[in-house]
Amino acid sequence: KFSLVIGSQKNLSTVITSDYINFNKIRRTGNFKCVGNLFDSTGKISFLLFDTLNTKILANINSNINYSQDRFALQVLNKDLFFNNSRWIIDETNIIQKSRKGLQVSNFELSDSLHYLSIRDIDLKGLMLKSDGFDIAFVNQFIRNKAISFSGLFSANIEIPDVRNIKEITGRFNFFQLHFNKDNFGPFNLSFNAYDIMKPWDIQVENVFQEHVISGKGSINIPIVKTNYQYKPYDFSIDLDVKAFPFKFLENFISSISKTTGGANGKLKFYGVNGNLSLIGNLKAVQGSTFINYLGVPVLFENQPIVFKENEILFENLEIMDKFRNPIKLDGKLTHNHFKTFAANVKLVSAKALILDTKKGENLFYYGYGIGKIDVNFFGPFSAMDMDVKVTSLKGTKFNIPVTYEQVATESKFVKFSSRTVQVDSVIKPIVPSIIGLNMNMQLTITEDADISIIFDELAGDILRGTGRGNLSIKSLRTGLFTVNGLYEVEQGEYLFTLYNFVNKPFAIARGGTINWTGDPLNATIQLEAVYEGLSTSPYILIQEYLAADQRLIEEAKRRTEVKLKMLLTGSLLQHFQFNLCS
Repeated sequence: KFSLVIGSQKNLSTVITSDYINFNKIRRTGNFKCVGNLFDSTGKISFLLFDTLNTKILANINSNINYSQDRFALQVLNKDLFFNNSRWIIDETNIIQKSRKGLQVSNFELSDSLHYLSIRDIDLKGLMLKSDGFDIAFVNQFIRNKAISFSGLFSANIEIPDVRNIKEITGRFNFFQLHFNKDNFGPFNLSFNAYDIMKPWDIQVENVFQEHVISGKGSINIPIVKTNYQYKPYDFSIDLDVKAFPFKFLENFISSISKTTGGANGKLKFYGVNGNLSLIGNLKAVQGSTFINYLGVPVLFENQPIVFKENEILFENLEIMDKFRNPIKLDGKLTHNHFKTFAANVKLVSAKALILDTKKGENLFYYGYGIGKIDVNFFGPFSAMDMDVKVTSLKGTKFNIPVTYEQVATESKFVKFSSRTVQVDSVIKPIVPSIIGLNMNMQLTITEDADISIIFDELAGDILRGTGRGNLSIKSLRTGLFTVNGLYEVEQGEYLFTLYNFVNKPFAIARGGTINWTGDPLNATIQLEAVYEGLSTSPYILIQEYLAADQRLIEEAKRRTEVKLKMLLTGSLLQHFQFNLCS
């Protein structure tokens, strides 16, 4: 909206308002208002701009002007000066003046509690701009890839030798701590030179922080003058030499890893075309490690090549290691859509490797320590990845299955030797884990080298331990569903039978017992026979009515006799668990 009021030949008032301002078809501001009043050779101009929600003041500037046929001067007033919703202060003697002598800018220095900005002329024809305390985060609104963000305070120095005939621009940005997403890259310097603004600008970068060094040269297209500009705006290309480039950088795109250390050396080309980012080149992973969160195991690497193509990161026949330095062959690639979305097609194979090292509570359905022969495939987009695993257990594996439940039992009369049956009803309250983004399908071959424990009551020591063999299919879906199917046959084992902390007896599990899973990991069906040996007792009380008055038989019956006590454990762990005691 525009209004113009002419009071006289020496009095002119104008008001320009707008509900919002668009840039690249995106709303960047809210309400805008500019008011001008001219009186003979003096005047006042005010400028007010709000954010898109009209709640914060992006800019509020009031100024005095003085003009004649060969001179125009502007002075910004200190009163109610706001930028980005913050009160600023400016030198009250500031002036920007254009005359026949040239362009004069003096004492134009303004600041708030965090930021500083200064503008001065160069030989009455050019401009020098200095700033300090600003955050590079403002550029994130112009980046198409929302998985990428920058932050960090910087100082800047920009020079334009001649503003009347702009042909050359030079400058330098010094970042005190440049952050890419959550990673701190430390001090970062960017310099540019445009000796002909109609051509690409030369750029140089330098980053030295802790052990890593990044340096590079390249160019970027900045269309200061759009007329007859022959290059694609904002396309860029830069050749990089990197030393100890931190692999922790990958955690910005791969959420399933953490604690990444180490770096890589090599040469890369980083470039952007039409807003799409690409990286090509070769790196060698010198030494480092990363931690696979879901399995709780670290992976080590040394002197392994990594190839970057336009939309791929290749891992071809690499040899990595577990923490015991057992070799693991890695082959495959990561694909990406210019770093916007990622997908994997990676295979891991090893004759022996640590594949599980989790503690109680890290997984609700199982935990332990697993060493085995592995064949693992990761494939699909990172947001919905699939993992197919084939594992054969090896010596040293200890696998724990916690069965958490509240035990409900009646008074001591539940022990009825007449029927030789003891029954305990159990109510299990399973908690479904929240597994986001990953489908895991594991084919687990259990050998006698693996120790399996089913934990009923850890505090009381009510634990079934054993070794055996079996084949289990374990699925963990991103929907939260967790299933186990398969049969496990016990070779040998032990069950510590506890009752109200009063009875505490170890039973040896006989060979041939089975545990059968049909889906619910806590609802396996068990068929086990356990034996307690070393008991001796007198059978007299049980058979005295059959002895009549035969004193010899009575004395014989009162003698202690060796007894083998058997316990038959059968039924479902989840809904109905029962056992029989017999001798």
